[in-house]
Amino acid sequence: MTQLFQVLDTPESSRSRNLDEDLARFPYVNGELFGGSLRIPSFTSGMRQNRKDSHRRAELRKFQERLGTRTFFDPACGCGNFLIIGYRELRALEIEVLAELRRYTGQDQMELDATELSVVNVDQFYGIEFDEFPARIAETALWMMDHIKNNRLSLEFGESYVRIPLQRSPHILHADALETDWSLHVPSSSCSYVLGNPPFVGAKFQSETQRSQVRRIAALGRSGGTLDYVAAWFIKAAHYIQNTSAKIGFAATNSLTQGEQVAQLWPLLFDWFGLEIEFAHRTCAWGPDARGKAHVHVVILGLCLRAHASKVRRLFTSKVRRLFIYDDINGEPHESAVASITPYLIDGTNLHDPNVVVAKCHRGGHYIFDRSEADAFLSVWHWNDLQHLPDPAHRYCAAVHCGSERAVRARR
Repeated sequence: MTQLFQVLDTPESSRSRNLDEDLARFPYVNGELFGGSLRIPSFTSGMRQNRKDSHRRAELRKFQERLGTRTFFDPACGCGNFLIIGYRELRALEIEVLAELRRYTGQDQMELDATELSVVNVDQFYGIEFDEFPARIAETALWMMDHIKNNRLSLEFGESYVRIPLQRSPHILHADALETDWSLHVPSSSCSYVLGNPPFVGAKFQSETQRSQVRRIAALGRSGGTLDYVAAWFIKAAHYIQNTSAKIGFAATNSLTQGEQVAQLWPLLFDWFGLEIEFAHRTCAWGPDARGKAHVHVVILGLCLRAHASKVRRLFTSKVRRLFIYDDINGEPHESAVASITPYLIDGTNLHDPNVVVAKCHRGGHYIFDRSEADAFLSVWHWNDLQHLPDPAHRYCAAVHCGSERAVRARR
């Protein structure tokens, strides 16, 4: 800075020939505006550390404020398991932030009164439940978790922290989520995350009411297709988050990513609603902790609007999708960072169109195309793409002769 001021105070004809060309481009400013010496302050290591600490405190405060503005909505909340665990973890994260803030004050106690410490509260959590008794359990359990975390905060800071009388409440609605306008319960513009574990009911086991709901929401016509009941929540959630930055995270039956259901559900989510898969857990075992309850095989899917996903890719990196793969469905997954995830939950990075689905399945499970359908399929799926399918799928791609059911097995 001092050298720049010297350049500005020196006529071009009097400047050194060895002057850096970037500095030499600055014009001379007469009137001695930049004359005289520039006093450079001296900073001790302690002063520099205080400046860093001040910036760190400001960032932590800002992060805590963000935690207090997030809203979480489970449209099939049951007894509130997802909401309760979500609230527990959010409060635990906030306590970590407060502990870090206390460290930067250099004091044993925060300078704030204990009643002003926490900004996270139960009124950030919303749910819809079909049965009244579980709905009331969810509401009560969130208050109980609030009390538990208040006690934890009191132990952390050595000062009693209570929220009595209760002035805020969780928002648990007793209603049929598929017959309810979600925006009337929590405006979509105010929602941060739609999450949960909606009910799984296969097409053959649905009641007439359930089948009619799926048929109406998915606009599948009179047949209703073969969609599982849980698909209706995906479609309603996709409609709900339009023109917002909200994200969706659902646990679902793995049949949504296999066979006929892929072609019925995912074109709606991709093409009608403009969604992308942001993260996915391939098939894993899922079940309640209660004794004697069966585990089921599920996938866990995170979705966001494509416009938001494109913005994230521009800001960071092209490989921002997270794909979790289970070598053992009862074990822990390993994670891969990929550019895109297909509806079949494989890495779509090297595919021409990662959103492509196969719409027809006949005769013993083989995919049968006429010539125009085969041409359309091959225009986006080439043999090089098929090499990326998991073993042994790529070994059983068959060339189909139009007008004949004879197939020739193609091997690598």
